[in-house]
Amino acid sequence: MHTKEGYQLEIRRLYHLELQEIQALMFDVISRLPFQDLFAMDDENGFLDLFNGQGEIYGAFNNGTLVAYSVLAFPGVSESNLGSEFGVLEVELPLFTRPMYGGKNRHCYSKRLIGLKNEGL
Repeated sequence: MHTKEGYQLEIRRLYHLELQEIQALMFDVISRLPFQDLFAMDDENGFLDLFNGQGEIYGAFNNGTLVAYSVLAFPGVSESNLGSEFGVLEVELPLFTRPMYGGKNRHCYSKRLIGLKNEGL
């Protein structure tokens, strides 16, 4: 994959052996923020939970260096599932993923909600 600036990026799934790289990037980014206390940071146990089946992490590499990562969490029925804040029924929480920024949907549940809204239900 190439960025519009011409950088070649390799995007792939990350695993627990790359946890130090992920944390180093996270700390580097946080150190540059004007208000670090506003950033919600995952701890090592949070990342290990993701690696052990509660999600996946994907990273973007430029010349072998991790330059970005994204977390895809599978919270199921738990406190970390934001669906309860949107009024999603507990039985449907395992299906819930919130819409992405810019109005783009990333899961069928959010599409279903928009469909029901458009139908006036």
